[in-house]
Amino acid sequence: MVDLQFENDIDARVYLFHDPKEKELEQQSSRVADQARWPNIPQIARCQIQWTQLCSLESESGESLTRLFLQAREDFPDPLSSGEVLRLPGGLTLTDQDRKLGQSSGGFRQHLSVAVGGTFDHMHAGHKLLLTMTALLCQTTSSSPPDKDPCLTIGITGDALLKNKKFREHMEDWDQRQTSVKAFLNELLQMDTPSHAHRSTKTSILQHSQAREVVEEFESGLRIRYTEIFDPFGPTITDPAITALALSAETRGGGRAVNDERQKKGWDPLEIFEVDVLDAEENADSGSPADDTFQKKLSSTEIRAQIHKRTIVK
Repeated sequence: MVDLQFENDIDARVYLFHDPKEKELEQQSSRVADQARWPNIPQIARCQIQWTQLCSLESESGESLTRLFLQAREDFPDPLSSGEVLRLPGGLTLTDQDRKLGQSSGGFRQHLSVAVGGTFDHMHAGHKLLLTMTALLCQTTSSSPPDKDPCLTIGITGDALLKNKKFREHMEDWDQRQTSVKAFLNELLQMDTPSHAHRSTKTSILQHSQAREVVEEFESGLRIRYTEIFDPFGPTITDPAITALALSAETRGGGRAVNDERQKKGWDPLEIFEVDVLDAEENADSGSPADDTFQKKLSSTEIRAQIHKRTIVK
């Protein structure tokens, strides 16, 4: 369960699906989903969640998705309750008759070992977006080479580097932040498959000199390494198996610095993937200005400031 920071917060997950009427698009979407391990409607419907309310748009596509969802629930060996169905006004539906499907011969490129780094203090939507995209990049399907298991490396900034942060007294310690990241990724992976292929089977807590590391192993063969980092590089310059790095557009300079260090070692450069909107606090550390609206919504500093205000009021 992901902790909500303020009253009336909603912990949302957003998944994009094709229009069920578009058969050609459906086939292409299924191929991408199979490669990316992105869940489809039946997989989400069959996850072990007791939905209390299902909201559906009053439109042709909305009704199609609702029927698909409900049918998948009924077809499950142990039928699951779907709760109340609430139909909402759908408004206008626009269709582009001239729309052409993108042609791609290369498919969705994935990597066996992907890294991401951050502070991950008071988990918010920006963190979830970054972690979700990182998980999508990692090749966790049956097409993975049999002699190599996929690995996600999550670098989490050590407490020693965070002493000068604003409202430091309300910052979560490394163990709390690691637990929040682990909880989110486990929830994401459980939603990802209708079976227990991503059920965690083993968790190891390691100590490398001063750095802590938690390694989680899954039945599917996937490993997730939660590593304490004390510099901008972390495992990206100590583990040659890592081939991809997810970061924000504002911190792309960090990706170049990582590849410069890898080049000195004679290693292949990492493929860099940028996610535009992340934590405004971490973007500020890079020297890039953050949009004020996003800073208030996607900022660990703002969350700590609100906690500080509530503490004073009490």
